[in-house]
Amino acid sequence: MVSFSDDDVVESVLRRLKAGLQQPLSQELSVAQYQSLRAALDLEPEIKLRGSSWFLNDDHKSGIFTVSMPSPLHDQFTGNVLDHIHDCVHEIGRHADATKKSLVRSIKKRGGRIYTNVMTKEYKDPDAGFRFLGYKFPTVLLEVIYSHDIVPYDVAVRYFRVGAQVVIFLAIPYENPDTRATALTATSTVSRTYTCTAYRGSRVIRADNTEAVALTVIAEEETFAVWPAGGALTSMVGTLALKLSDFCPPNRVGAGTNTDVDIPLSYEALLPLLEDAYEMQKVEDDIVQSNDPDPDIIPPPKRKHSQMVTGSVFPEVLTPTGPNRRRLLREEAERAERTERAEVEEVNEEGEGDDGERVGGDAVDGEGVEGEGNGEE
Repeated sequence: MVSFSDDDVVESVLRRLKAGLQQPLSQELSVAQYQSLRAALDLEPEIKLRGSSWFLNDDHKSGIFTVSMPSPLHDQFTGNVLDHIHDCVHEIGRHADATKKSLVRSIKKRGGRIYTNVMTKEYKDPDAGFRFLGYKFPTVLLEVIYSHDIVPYDVAVRYFRVGAQVVIFLAIPYENPDTRATALTATSTVSRTYTCTAYRGSRVIRADNTEAVALTVIAEEETFAVWPAGGALTSMVGTLALKLSDFCPPNRVGAGTNTDVDIPLSYEALLPLLEDAYEMQKVEDDIVQSNDPDPDIIPPPKRKHSQMVTGSVFPEVLTPTGPNRRRLLREEAERAERTERAEVEEVNEEGEGDDGERVGGDAVDGEGVEGEGNGEE
């Protein structure tokens, strides 16, 4: 049996991350190995982890480190759904009273790492979520299950322990990148089902005066879309029933009060969001599978500052700065003065009369002319 040292395992994970993931990463590490990996990642700022997590096993001596693989289908669908929920929430504020408008304005799209256990540094990067301004916990979190097999309930429990109030899971059937382009066609022989699972949590005080989170099921593996073999992607009839109180701290909106408002998220509305994500994935796959070589880049010809601009009759103008600017401005003023003096002399020469009179000159018969009346005002 071949055994590997801590350094060998950590180095293997680092090599995969540096090379760029072609498949999702899921690696069991001891606590010491994970700590070494985190220290190494701190020295590699070019490695950007997305959708990563670290959870300890029951023995607390080892855990599972996971990193999702970038995917336009996953990322675009996540962003589309996040924007759609955000629009549904803020639509309430258009026709609401001042109290509801104030609440809606405080609901913001926020992601970021969530430490499910600060002491052990266990964490999960949710795909997307919402926070209420001034509230330290995320309120609604969104996970799109695509490249990783996860148990929604287990992940939701971790989120609820750090203050989340609703956790939504949308599952998309995973397609291997090598066969995805041909599999996602109308002639496909594979049927696909897209499901939604969501939980709501509310904090309660038990009889022994301890705090707990009571969970309720909003949706459990409900099908929101299907793609039958040889058919087209189709949405199902249904609604994910969210509420304004899901997005706000408990002390701001009490569930079931007059301030609370239903925010229905219809499954039909998810269909164009999913279709758009598949279109983005198709574009990416076409680029990857294309054998066209990158075109050569021909740089523009070098030219001097005084060279004429192609197709223009005007030379390039350089804006002077510093002492050169003052000198050029002075020379420009002197040229203008000389030009004006020459024009005056030319007019005087052309306008000289037969009897020594000068049109526009300084004197007629020795008297100054400033206006009508021979100089009299």
